[in-house]
Amino acid sequence: MSRAAAVSVILVIALVPGCGLPTHAIADRQADAWREAQARVRGSDGIAVSVDDLLADGLSAHDAVQIALHHSRTVPAILAQLGVDAAAWVTASRLRNPSLHADALFFGDGTEVEVGMLAPLLDSLQQPLREAQAEQELLAAEATATRAIVAVAFATRRAFVDLLVAGQRARLADEGATAAAAAATFAQQLAAAGNAAPEMLAQVLAAHADAELRAAEAADAILPRREVLQRQLGLFGPRTAWQTQGELPADPMAGIDLDAIETRAVQRSLELRVANARLAAAHQASAWTDRATLLPGSEVGISAMRESDGEAALGPALRLELPLFDGGGAARTGAAAATGLAAARLWQLGIDVRSAARLLRDRLRGAANRLQFAREVAVPAAQRATTATLQRYNAMQVGAFDVIAARQRELATSDRELTTLAEAWQLRLQLEELLAGALPELSPSAATGATSHPSTAGVHR
Repeated sequence: MSRAAAVSVILVIALVPGCGLPTHAIADRQADAWREAQARVRGSDGIAVSVDDLLADGLSAHDAVQIALHHSRTVPAILAQLGVDAAAWVTASRLRNPSLHADALFFGDGTEVEVGMLAPLLDSLQQPLREAQAEQELLAAEATATRAIVAVAFATRRAFVDLLVAGQRARLADEGATAAAAAATFAQQLAAAGNAAPEMLAQVLAAHADAELRAAEAADAILPRREVLQRQLGLFGPRTAWQTQGELPADPMAGIDLDAIETRAVQRSLELRVANARLAAAHQASAWTDRATLLPGSEVGISAMRESDGEAALGPALRLELPLFDGGGAARTGAAAATGLAAARLWQLGIDVRSAARLLRDRLRGAANRLQFAREVAVPAAQRATTATLQRYNAMQVGAFDVIAARQRELATSDRELTTLAEAWQLRLQLEELLAGALPELSPSAATGATSHPSTAGVHR
């Protein structure tokens, strides 16, 4: 009996070689993801500054990113999700708990008791493979969280740009409404003096009404964009009364390096890191699936019995699952297919990252060229046209409506310049996000090359 006991003890010890990844790996992954995201996001300096201090002198793009990353609840939610994912994979890497079973039979002369403990036969052999798979899945989860934090920062920047553009567009519309109001007042004075035809007065008043409507629409467009940014910042109550500072910077190409853009995007891509880790995890999963299907559901352990007459016995126990109906072929094929799928996704993702880098670079250059044309040619031409029309009006060669129309064309050209500036900045932010490691969701205009103003497309200087 001592020999059987020794064999049983050896079997149990063999089943418990290790316990998998440590639980502190969860906190480590969360800290690593947060630190790396901060390093990748320009404008996140990690300095602990209160929200009220950041809002005191007007909200800047830098302040908005600081609040979104350090004070909103979005980042803690991302890190909490990483904790959930990491905990699942740490659990999966551990040995399965053994099962204990006991039977008791009551006889007239005593009780027969049988006790046994079983553990999966291949569990200890598979555990290193499962731990290796879990490590890769943890790397993928960490990179996914880092990517999500980077995306938060750039979503905040884009929302800030949208809000600045809406404010500048509203000011342009106000200028148009002010000019139309002055023209309407003057036309009414002329009409009262009998020096303006009724149809001319009607046209001027209609133009004034249209300009006022456009100004109201532009003002209303600020609110939804403000609330988009408000949600990114996670602010509510009295803290929602902030105001932005400054305007959209005039040069969207300042300080950006467009050399070797594909290589840099691939090297920095968090999506590719995730895909690489999941491919490695799929390889590990396929390897332990091959082992698991050799002796599926098999368990080994200790069995002890005490008979009713008091005699006791101790020995090894073995339970085997007979693979009569399922030999594991489908599981092995599925694991191999999952590995192939992960490899194909990694390859295609590399294509997508390179394509996005080229597309955003070229679209940014195109938008910058159109912006230069608008500033150097289109807007000055519209301004000269307005000046010339006003001179002719002073010489009583044209009517007030012609002056209003010229001014409206000038403002429309300025609005197109602003639209192009906004487009260029959004493209730049998408490119910066790509170089920070997160593949942005390309807008339809960026994906197809379409523009809001086809008449200026293809203009290069």
